[in-house]
Amino acid sequence: MSHTSGIPSNSIVRIPESTADNALELTVETLLDQSLNREPGSSFEYATINYDVLGLVIEQVSKLPFDQYVQQKILEPIGMYQSFVGIRQVQSTDMAAGYKIGLTKEQPFTPPIYRGNIPAGYIISNANDIAKWLKLQLGNSEIYSIDTNMIEESHSPDQTVAPFDANTYYATGWAVVEKDQKQYIYHAGENPTFTSYFIMQPDDQIGVAILANMNTSFTTAIGQGVMDLWEGKTTPAQHISSYQKLDKIVTTIIAIILGISLIFCYLLIKTATSIYKKQRQVTKLTYKRIILLTFHTLLVAILLIAIFMGPKVLLGGLNWTFINVWAPTSISVLLFSIIWTSILYLSLGFTLITTKKKVQG
Repeated sequence: MSHTSGIPSNSIVRIPESTADNALELTVETLLDQSLNREPGSSFEYATINYDVLGLVIEQVSKLPFDQYVQQKILEPIGMYQSFVGIRQVQSTDMAAGYKIGLTKEQPFTPPIYRGNIPAGYIISNANDIAKWLKLQLGNSEIYSIDTNMIEESHSPDQTVAPFDANTYYATGWAVVEKDQKQYIYHAGENPTFTSYFIMQPDDQIGVAILANMNTSFTTAIGQGVMDLWEGKTTPAQHISSYQKLDKIVTTIIAIILGISLIFCYLLIKTATSIYKKQRQVTKLTYKRIILLTFHTLLVAILLIAIFMGPKVLLGGLNWTFINVWAPTSISVLLFSIIWTSILYLSLGFTLITTKKKVQG
């Protein structure tokens, strides 16, 4: 629960798409050949699958599916009757639609279902129920179905390891930071199309929760901003989500690549037209032409291999499947635009190299 297991954060890519009853077990089994990247208990590294291991333990001990256990033993006893654990417990028509940013605007997106990752998130709730949860966490709930000592223990930071941020330690499900002689307890949650941010200041009995139906860091900025305003502090004039920044950059690159592809398309059509009009003719492949053809083919092959291997090398073991689900939709558009432009480039090169202008006379 303190994320000091040694399981790396990139283990998230191993979580299988599944709606099966044994989805939790399938998820945890992916760790059977997972190498630890450090000695357990030596340092903090958030790995979402840690919670899935705990969820499977709960299933084994309680003899109940994890989602049913949380619903019956935690949510309903504190009056959170409009909250559900995982999408299979609620009709989709009762939920807000989820979005991702892409091509500078919000895009509807339906991500795969990861039932085996429910312990790490995927609580479906609303403002009224979340208020009940915050009251319980702050110790002023009218219903105390959970031992207050257990709540306090979950807020106790693990200081046996180094902080993961300035004066910030992880507790059990919460980050705890000491700032301006006050203690703040917070946690940011996200899945591909929804985000949340909870922050509490126990001494003043203040709690703020922000929920959004889009993957964005605005939830964190708004939550922190509300807390700052409550305490009389100034807030940043503007916030730009990291996904928003990335999307703008990628969208610009897409526009450039598509412009280049239009040029290749024009040249390819022009060349094909000249062949049709017999202004160009097939020519014998000379040594020089074979070298040119090989060079162009290798250039495209190297580019495509680099693109497909890039995430694994540059992003710590992530893959395109994960990126397609979590990243802005413009990333997928960029990938296909590069592939399309590469095909046009190779087709144009092949056509020009294997033909020549017909000599008149």
